[in-house]
Amino acid sequence: MYPNGTHRAAAKERLEQAEWESINTKDPAALDGYARQYPDSPHAAEAAADARRISQEAQSAADQRAILDALANFSRAIERKDTALLRAIWPTIPPGKLNDWDSAFKNSRSTRIELHPKSTASINGASATLECSSITQKVFEGAAQVYTTEGIIRVTLRKQGSNWVIDSMR
Repeated sequence: MYPNGTHRAAAKERLEQAEWESINTKDPAALDGYARQYPDSPHAAEAAADARRISQEAQSAADQRAILDALANFSRAIERKDTALLRAIWPTIPPGKLNDWDSAFKNSRSTRIELHPKSTASINGASATLECSSITQKVFEGAAQVYTTEGIIRVTLRKQGSNWVIDSMR
């Protein structure tokens, strides 16, 4: 009888196949567990590869969301006229650029910027780049007119823990 009987190999193959057919192929932990439990199975390499691919896709999606969060935090800092939040989301902001924003905050009744990514971010390890169309609007004290500028901004970000921060904007 199994595990020492004459049909041991066939029983093992059937067990591995039944396990393979019942596995949740969208769950990287289940796939990885299968590959570890049955390393000699004909499906072991496929399971391990699928587990890696699914995990990488999930990480990429999480990074894309975190990058959009960073852009939203930048816009929020501008709208709130919050230099502390601006520095938190852009730790390497050049002093001249920080002074420009600070001056705009002090001299305007309201300031806002909208950043609209033209595509998903190109992520390379702990750095990412993307191009955004931008719309900046300022209303100055004593004026009713909205001053609007539009353009394209190339944003470079870097990963800091599980978050992304701005490295540069051009």
